Amino acid sequence: MTPRDNFINFFTNKEYEWIPTTADEKYFYPELIPENVARGFVIQQKPFPREKFGGNDWFGIHWTFYPEAAGMGGSMEDYSLFDDANDWKEYVKFPDLSKLDWAGCAEENKEYLKTDKILSSVIFTGFFERLISFMGFEDAAAAMVDEDQQDSVKELFDHLADFYVELMGYMKDYFNVELIDFHDDWGSQRAPIFSPATHTEMILPYMQKVTSGAREKGVLVMMHSCGFIEPLIPNLIKTGVITWRGQELNDKKKLVEQYGDQFTFDIFVPFEPGTSFEEIYERTKQLKETYKDKKVKFSFPRFFTQEQIEKLAAVIQE
Repeated sequence: MTPRDNFINFFTNKEYEWIPTTADEKYFYPELIPENVARGFVIQQKPFPREKFGGNDWFGIHWTFYPEAAGMGGSMEDYSLFDDANDWKEYVKFPDLSKLDWAGCAEENKEYLKTDKILSSVIFTGFFERLISFMGFEDAAAAMVDEDQQDSVKELFDHLADFYVELMGYMKDYFNVELIDFHDDWGSQRAPIFSPATHTEMILPYMQKVTSGAREKGVLVMMHSCGFIEPLIPNLIKTGVITWRGQELNDKKKLVEQYGDQFTFDIFVPFEPGTSFEEIYERTKQLKETYKDKKVKFSFPRFFTQEQIEKLAAVIQE
């Protein structure tokens, strides 16, 4: 069984041979997708210079890349388009995905795309984060609960869901990407940014539209959502994502005990900038023991070499 087959079987309740880890994934974030460049993550056959990170995303929002952010680099949008969600149609222009050179990108990366692992890509800016990029955080948060703006936000999110599903279709058809890491932060350090009721009304239906559309195209969606979002876990399960790579400020052990029969959690090995491979190795062994009787996935820091990641995966598979 290949890593790709094992991964898909694991998450579709079929027979699998080992617990999947990031060692079973191969990341493909091509420069063809403007958001990958703007947000500072390009992974492809041809190396991409870090000094070129930043620039405009899908919707013309300009991002500045800060190499020192979070120890790995990160981007921040430079301005907002509008302050009232009712005005979004005046400012937001959806790109025509058919105009991108998908076939040329596939040809340029044909050797890189040859793999027995599951090809994984990313959608960096989900629904709430996209609204933030358009409006700024304060106005976006207000629009989520303002009765005078909510209908417009829902209409925008519905169009975004269609756009994301179409994008995943192109990535599946041209690159055979079968796994999408969908980013949308829903929490702060201490609590969710919005209530479960607001999430149910304003985000859940559109996440469900994304995962349903993705499944029809043969793509699995996993969730990347930072912050403390324990109160939103019941909704997270309802979205249809296959797993969630949440921060350790959430009590993962408690969540696995409470929801492990309904959902497969991704257990991320925690690290701080400068954490050594030896420390991560020991933490991986500890986490394996903690979750030894549970069906979970494990993720490792991406800044280690492939050889080191394979050694960490071996700990899980012993």
